[in-house]
Amino acid sequence: MKTAVIILSFNRPHYLKQVVDSLLKQTQKDFDYWLFQDGIVNKFSWRVSANQEDVDKCIEIFTDAFPSGKVEHSKSNIGIALNWQRAEEKIFLDEEYEQAIFLEDDLVLSSSYMETMNNLFEQFGDDSRISFFNAYGERMKFEGSSTTIKKMEHVWGVGMVRKQWLERYPSMLEFYNIVGSSDYRMRPFEKIAEFYAKRGIKSSVALGQDGCKCGIALLHNQIKISPCVNLAKYIGKEGFHSNAAHYEKNKFEHFPIIDKPVKNFNINYDEIEKRLRGIYLQ
Repeated sequence: MKTAVIILSFNRPHYLKQVVDSLLKQTQKDFDYWLFQDGIVNKFSWRVSANQEDVDKCIEIFTDAFPSGKVEHSKSNIGIALNWQRAEEKIFLDEEYEQAIFLEDDLVLSSSYMETMNNLFEQFGDDSRISFFNAYGERMKFEGSSTTIKKMEHVWGVGMVRKQWLERYPSMLEFYNIVGSSDYRMRPFEKIAEFYAKRGIKSSVALGQDGCKCGIALLHNQIKISPCVNLAKYIGKEGFHSNAAHYEKNKFEHFPIIDKPVKNFNINYDEIEKRLRGIYLQ
């Protein structure tokens, strides 16, 4: 089964180059590659948040690495949430891929990341209780077996299956319609909070697309999972949700990375679901 690998990109070519280089070093490379490149000027606020040189450079980096890859370039700046939306809809609705891996431009992969993701697809792809998974364990230190599955922390470098995504899509579409009515930086937080409250999702978690994805998944009895080891390194010292102080506080630089594939995972569904519901649902 062919897997799509999607990179969501905006204005950080120096980060994107590191991500693309790590993709070229994977032990498994037989994927269809897509770049979803955001634009420069927001059509609601007319805010300019990137320069043409950086956007052009991002596209050049991708096309040089993947000559047969496909670029979906937004004419205007739509923000990270709607860039995710158009990527998911293009891949799962228009192209009808059965499975896909979504990367942002600030997660550098070990050479075994994609091989491990394939192993996760093989074990959990048909599992209706799994919303999405990654191989970025986000652990400061490793305890126990590398094959033990825990709850996913940040929604980075995730694999999704079309069937489970379709179950969540109508609810997520309502959220996207709300945030798509304005500049994402100026999104209507009160309306989003109302959307959360009606569904029993905690507004305290986040009013962005990641938090919404996780809450909606739980309402569909789906959990997000990750192994207990790190197969990728987060490099986002600067960006929409991060800065150098935040990066250092969370010690992302110091997370230990392994570089060998992991498979045959062990999972306690009920324990993971209990923990996630305590975080995301009222």
